Amino acid sequence: MTSSERIQYRLLWGVSRVAGWLPRGLLYRGFAPMVCWVLHRVVRYRVSVVRTNLANAFPEKSREELRDIERRFYRHLSEVFIDTILLGSISRREILERMVYRDVEKQEELMRGRSWISAMSHFGSWELTINYVCHTDHRVFAVYRPLHNAVVDRFYHSARSRFGTQPVPMNDIFKETIAARLSGGKPVIVALIADQTPPWHEIKHWYRFLEQDTPFFSGIEKMALKLKMPVYFMHVRKVAPRHYEAEFKLVYDGVEPVAEHQITERYIALLEAMIRGDEDFTDAFEDELERREADMNDSVHAVPPDLDRYLMRARRELMVLGRFYKQLSQVGDRLAECTNGLIERESLDLFRLFSHRAERLHADAAALREYALQILDLYQSRINVRQNRIIQILTILSAIFMPLTLIAGWYGMNFSGMPELRMPHGYLAVSLLAAAVVAAELIVFKRKKWM
Repeated sequence: MTSSERIQYRLLWGVSRVAGWLPRGLLYRGFAPMVCWVLHRVVRYRVSVVRTNLANAFPEKSREELRDIERRFYRHLSEVFIDTILLGSISRREILERMVYRDVEKQEELMRGRSWISAMSHFGSWELTINYVCHTDHRVFAVYRPLHNAVVDRFYHSARSRFGTQPVPMNDIFKETIAARLSGGKPVIVALIADQTPPWHEIKHWYRFLEQDTPFFSGIEKMALKLKMPVYFMHVRKVAPRHYEAEFKLVYDGVEPVAEHQITERYIALLEAMIRGDEDFTDAFEDELERREADMNDSVHAVPPDLDRYLMRARRELMVLGRFYKQLSQVGDRLAECTNGLIERESLDLFRLFSHRAERLHADAAALREYALQILDLYQSRINVRQNRIIQILTILSAIFMPLTLIAGWYGMNFSGMPELRMPHGYLAVSLLAAAVVAAELIVFKRKKWM
């Protein structure tokens, strides 16, 4: 590296480290909206491409709905941009808190001693998903395409490998995987983001994806068939702002005979189901819950009066939806297990995908129901804090006026033998006494931190 490149490299690390010291609320609620505005409104990063693809993918949606999806896309993209900046400073603890994997123990036990492929996508925060190494005893190879900028490429390589992930160039993944298997060491997980468009000279097959003919890389299928490696699709969902949950769904077991392009087609079907699933009305529930939570956090002294009724209604509706999706998943499983020959094998695969999607929607409904419960608990705690504060103020006022009431009652007695009643400055003395008592009380309350 030249001296100029070394300076740029150190500058990137410096920015990442400084960002790591800043509060996350400042980064994601303060800086991220500015990035979103610049990308969406000023630079207009691929706006025309986004609008064209959304219109083609979701012809049933109105213009307003498509614009809302567009805005949410750029909002999410800005959050991923912050995640990228934090690559060099994010802690293992934060990764484990923000990226949770369902049934990770089951997956590890299933793949014990075996190498396998994690078919990923640009969905959720892919900078967090590549750190699955924090959850496994396997070696993790993160397949990437080297960048033209050598400085940025080196930064990415170093930052992504902080916790043990081994970035491997796309052209070297076959060689590295075979070498790892021949070495007799730990088995390997090949983490491969497969939803990118290959160069025109490498396109050999087109697939139907989101109502459009789309080319995909065939690397997953080639590697799985040549090396007899199972393939699992990483299904990612957003469960809360900046927090994700993922699970692995079987695409190919490594031994079954499959037709050409079938593994890629299964991956595409799962990818489309994941995308469309997050664009249905469960996403509207999530947006509304986030909005209600933000309104409650913004109003420190005033709590929305109808929030509790909305949350109770939302929990009931989500419970009904969850039961419905569970029944659909069970029906799909039954049909997928049909072995009497009445249903073709290709149809069985479709029923299996249908079951997976219904299962995912059931999990989404359950997660949103839990989210609503958390907001309800927060709402109740806000109410309790307000009530406790009011009671505290009333108690302090009562304690202040209690000695004054005693003094007033004492001198209100109708006794003729009270000499201070005839003192020329008696009223002033009693007033000063009352003021002194109030001042002493205020000092004591302040020291006790009751005020």
